[in-house]
Amino acid sequence: MRDVPTDRIRTKQSRQIQKWILLNLESPAQTWWWKWTLYRSGYLFDWVHSYRPDSDIYDPYGKIVKRNSSVVEWKPKYEFTMKNKSVAWMVSHCETAGKREDYVAELKTFIDVDIYGRCGLYKCAKSNMNCLKMIEKNYKFYLSFENSICSHYVTEKLFRILDYDLIPVVFGGANYSSIMPPHSYIDAFNYSSPFELSLYLKEIASNEAKFNSYFKWKENYFVVSLPSYFCVICDKLAQEQRNQTTSKTSQITEKYWQYDGSLTTPPCSESVTFVLFKKPIDFSFEELKELHDAVYEQDFREPQARNKRRVLRSYDPNGEDDSVPPVRGDDLCCTSAGVLSIGYEVYFNGVLISEKRF
Repeated sequence: MRDVPTDRIRTKQSRQIQKWILLNLESPAQTWWWKWTLYRSGYLFDWVHSYRPDSDIYDPYGKIVKRNSSVVEWKPKYEFTMKNKSVAWMVSHCETAGKREDYVAELKTFIDVDIYGRCGLYKCAKSNMNCLKMIEKNYKFYLSFENSICSHYVTEKLFRILDYDLIPVVFGGANYSSIMPPHSYIDAFNYSSPFELSLYLKEIASNEAKFNSYFKWKENYFVVSLPSYFCVICDKLAQEQRNQTTSKTSQITEKYWQYDGSLTTPPCSESVTFVLFKKPIDFSFEELKELHDAVYEQDFREPQARNKRRVLRSYDPNGEDDSVPPVRGDDLCCTSAGVLSIGYEVYFNGVLISEKRF
């Protein structure tokens, strides 16, 4: 998608006897600019080729298939006692839309996380298979954290680990239970905080039977090596000749990239920035309220184009919260704002004893 020569692409008025395919395997958070360039210029494609299941050509980063033959007994490659390190993470993209780096920064305060690559202290090339073998031999968990929290978006960060005796800890917007066997991964979003996740990882790391239970799925499933882009396209062309299939996404629309009702964002969840204060900070209620009100009033955007989308609810800067959004013209919609929410919670032995929201 990023390499599309926009000056040579046909438009709705210049159809050709060819199949035009938009190939994009990145998340909307990484390709929003190219999306707007294509959509607003009226470019027309016959098929969309992507990781999304609703694409014309569905091409996921990996696939797990149930075995037809008898069960294959799984045996660990290394002794449990040899795995004397906890968590490994290989990463080269240090600042992401999904804010995975902030989550890991807090997780590291509760459990050891060794970071390899550009963003960490340890060096080992991702392309070096011996690197993953070294991690498999010494570590128990691997962070398969996506750079964006987007629907259906799960990449090789997960699938390449499944051939190793490492428990993947996932962080993303995909429905992992629909693509992964039961008890084959740990979802960070199933835990209320990095601290809660660290407690569970320590529990598994200290119990050999519980650790090994996360690999029993390999007795009934295996990871499939997927064909190249061109093979998938050839299969689609052959299928069309046989069945005369119709395109699901013949026109690139905003709905394909955005939630209904969203004014500005792609189909990716907003991320939470985790901040761990190591030193106490003193402030008064008046100071906190002044900060909150200043950000609240100054962060309004200009009116956004409606583009035939439906806005379910909006905030009126005059102070009224209307269930019916104010409309400015035929195709303009209300302003939108990012609101700063500040508060605190006090816990004692894991029990919430005090909280305040502003």
